Amino acid sequence: MSVRDVEEVIRRAEEDGQYRSLLTHTPYDALEGYELEPDEQGALIAASDVDLIALGADADAARRFSELFRISPGGGG
Repeated sequence: MSVRDVEEVIRRAEEDGQYRSLLTHTPYDALEGYELEPDEQGALIAASDVDLIALGADADAARRFSELFRISPGGGG
């Protein structure tokens, strides 16, 4: 496991809107170059704070990351 890389992705997504967009639209491209296990990739792609915390990521950072990708309930167009 590479908690350091998980937290780097979280930090980068918080600080860089272009990277966040890449992570949203082509997540495997965005995660290329990081040493991530499949479960870490899955937790990042799903933006699952619960899974990220279980993997050892900082709880506050994981929750903020999850909020970046949360779709509002009842949303739609």
